[in-house]
Parts: sequence; C-alpha cells; structure tokens
Amino acid sequence: MKHLLAIFFALALNLLSGQVQAHPMPSSMVLLDIHDDRVTAELQIPLADLFLALGKDLPSDPANLLADHEAQLKTYLQAHLKPVSPEGLPWQVQIDSLEIKDEEGSLTGPYQELLAELTMWPLGGPSPRHFTLNYDAVIHQSRHPHHPRFHQTRLAKWFNP
Repeated sequence: MKHLLAIFFALALNLLSGQVQAHPMPSSMVLLDIHDDRVTAELQIPLADLFLALGKDLPSDPANLLADHEAQLKTYLQAHLKPVSPEGLPWQVQIDSLEIKDEEGSLTGPYQELLAELTMWPLGGPSPRHFTLNYDAVIHQSRHPHHPRFHQTRLAKWFNP
C-alpha cells in the first residue's frame, strides 16, 4: 500500500508540476519618484510585448525602431497612462525620452525593452503626493485569465500629507 501511495503522489506531483510550469518572461515595470511639484516615472516595457499589444510585428531592425515608431509609441503611452488627482482631475503627462535597451534576465535570457522617461504633474498646484495612476499599457491586450484587463495603482500619503 505504501508503494501505491508513493506512486500516486509522484504522479500527482508530476501532473501538477506540468500545470504550473511556465517559461519565464520579462515583465514591465513602472518606477516612480515623487518630488515636491511633480512625479517622474521610468517605464520599462519588453518590446515583444509592446508590439504585440500594438498589433504589429516586432521590427527586425531595432536600429530604426524609434525613428520609425516614436510618434506612435508616445501616443500609445499617453493613452495608457492617466494619473488623476483624488478628485478625479487629470494630470499633465510629458514623455521626456524614449530609448531601446538590450537587457538580459537570469531566467529570461536576452531581450529588448523600451525605456520611457516621463514627467507627470497635477494642474493647478495640488500636492503630487496624492494621486491615482491609471496604467494599462500592454495589460489591456492580455488574454490570460490571471492577468487583469485593467490595472490601477493608488498612491497616497507616501510622505507627510
């Protein structure tokens, strides 16, 4: 009976491990710095995911990628990053720079990502320390059942109110 039970657990573990195994993928990141009058952000988005969300094939020549797609990428980021005040008033968003970087993850291997530097600030002078960042770049196209279709990050009272 012990051998049968051991075989059952070994089979169950093997089946479960097959269900939970997935290949590692690079992920997007949003890094924020809160200043006295503004918030600066750095977006790191894997190019393959970004172009999939745009419904386009990833260009084979990354050297001209920004020259060919910079306006479209800026428009896309502006549409999918919407900071608002606690009262729901929209903030200004300025895309300061775009850059393509070669990266390598220990589990993912080499890949390229879009690095976007942004500045965001509230209109009319309220504190930049209280806001909601509505961000759904790439995520809005996710078909995976465990990925939300919309992602909202609430930032409030990080420092003195």
